[in-house]
Amino acid sequence: MWTINKVTLMGKSIQQPNIVTLSSGKRAVNMVIATSSTIKSGEETKRVSEFHSIVSYLPFYIDFIEKNVTKGTAMYLEGELRTNKWEKDGEMKYKTEIHLNYGNVLKLVPIENKTRLAAAPVEREADLEPAILPKPKTLASKPLKKEYDDLMDDEIPF
Repeated sequence: MWTINKVTLMGKSIQQPNIVTLSSGKRAVNMVIATSSTIKSGEETKRVSEFHSIVSYLPFYIDFIEKNVTKGTAMYLEGELRTNKWEKDGEMKYKTEIHLNYGNVLKLVPIENKTRLAAAPVEREADLEPAILPKPKTLASKPLKKEYDDLMDDEIPF
């Protein structure tokens, strides 16, 4: 059975991204973006904000974020949900994060008449903007047609 774990957000960074070097020597980035919506109840209108923790361990996303994202940067991103679980003082704690992995999208969007546009690399070569960031060697750019054809061999009842 196939499943999909995909999150799409458009919001603003609420702080400077936190880039750290782990004990293994690898780098990681963690940032928080805010999204908001308006809820109307009768005559009253409320603005409700949600805060989302964004994480990546991939060097090309870390470099892109380090060079382009600051507090207040508006961005569009796609990632996947991951929930971490740990015990602290005998109580289970949980934190859900959005992870940027291969094939996900991260784009900065223009706001308030600013023209700064950039895009982090994605899986397909045609989607890249080489002047902004080179394509990582580890991303596959071969067509996936055979894999899709194999999926269609199953009998689907609809």
